[in-house]
Order: sequence, then C-alpha cells, then structure tokens
Amino acid sequence: MLFFSYKASGANDTLWVALSYIIGPLVIALLSIKYGVGGWNKFDIFCLSSSFVSTLFWFITGSPIIALILYLLIDSFGTLPTIRKSYYHPEQENKLGWLLMITANLFNFFAAKEMKFSITIYPFYMLITGCIIFGLSLRKPQIKVIK
Repeated sequence: MLFFSYKASGANDTLWVALSYIIGPLVIALLSIKYGVGGWNKFDIFCLSSSFVSTLFWFITGSPIIALILYLLIDSFGTLPTIRKSYYHPEQENKLGWLLMITANLFNFFAAKEMKFSITIYPFYMLITGCIIFGLSLRKPQIKVIK
C-alpha cells in the first residue's frame, strides 16, 4: 500500500526502489516463518496494532499524500523491532546489506526529477532508516551482567 500511495502522490522515476521494498520484505517474511525467532511480545503487538490504526486513517482521508505519510508511519512502526534488535544485537545485522540499502536510497533520492516533498520523502525516510540501523550495527555487542 505504501508503494501505491507513493505512486499516487506523483512518484515515477523513484518507484523501482519502492518496489524492491515489497519484494525484499516478502522474501524475509517467508524465510522468517521457518528460521525466525517466533512468538509475540507486547512490543510486537503494539507495532502491529499501530499499523492497523494508521491504515484506518488512510481509508478515512482518501488523500495520496496523507496516505503516503501514514504508510511511512506504518513502516516506521514495522521498523521498530529491527531497530530494537540492532540496538541489543548489533552483531546480527548485515553491515554490507545496510550499507547497500543506504547507497540505493541515496541514488534513489537524487533520481527524483522534482524535489517535491511527495516524491523525496520516501527515499529520504528509507535513507535515514538505513543510516540508523547501520549505525547501530557498528556498535559493540552489549555484555549482560548477571546478578
């Protein structure tokens, strides 16, 4: 839905990266069924519930720009578990993968023919998200002291 609201907001030249963000997470979701940690905690439930609430607002407004902003909000809720995992287990993140994501989004940002908010907000958001997770992945793993 983020892809379609982004397209409806006027993005054309920068859609290829948005499409890759459909394919990549779909593959990860399918692999996580077999290889993931599994289970639900309160944080996961909060993120999923927030996504549903944001989707409801999109249906109420009907605006592609508002939908785009709301879906970026939805995506940010979906990204919180990854940021959390990167904070607590930086050694589990693929630094090269995140660096490639940052590079792709930097190129995608400058691929926009018009520097309009509705066109540049998505690649900018993804660039910032990638930088946060990449930065966290550079941290040393935290040693837990058992008392």
